[in-house]
Amino acid sequence: MLWDLEKGVKDFECNGHAGDVMSMSLHPDKTSFVTGSVDRSIKLWDIRDGECKQTFWGHESDVNSVCFHSSGFYFGTGSDDKTARLFDIRADQQIGLYQTPSNKSGFTSCGLSTSGRVILCGSDDSSVHSWDTLKAKHNGCLTGHENRVTSLSMPDNGMAVVTGSWDSSVRVWN
Repeated sequence: MLWDLEKGVKDFECNGHAGDVMSMSLHPDKTSFVTGSVDRSIKLWDIRDGECKQTFWGHESDVNSVCFHSSGFYFGTGSDDKTARLFDIRADQQIGLYQTPSNKSGFTSCGLSTSGRVILCGSDDSSVHSWDTLKAKHNGCLTGHENRVTSLSMPDNGMAVVTGSWDSSVRVWN
């Protein structure tokens, strides 16, 4: 829903997913946003009219996290299907698929580096996984949390990663 906070009224409501919406990410130009859902889809919405402009498929389970790259041309996702993916808006398709070597844990959160060369995902296995997006190579893990990593954020300058976990802690990684 888009709300006019000054007037306290709803402007419009976006309907289209067939299940709970788990995550959303605002486009850098603030004219659209993407949503990830338990219906396994990702949708691109136009803020100006509330209409769904594109639907992206590929995940085989809940899409728990979506994150736009600062260019606005593509976004990353993390899912319970134990994959992270990149989708290109202009090409209207998936352009990257990333899995861990063990392929045992789902992903709850994701973030993209400023360059777009690295995608990071918080995981059910208490770590943050990292991949080279061009080589589709798993770079390793950030470890230290003692429970599921539920949130991940990267500042625009790319100098750090902040994660939150069910272990009641927040960590800053640089």
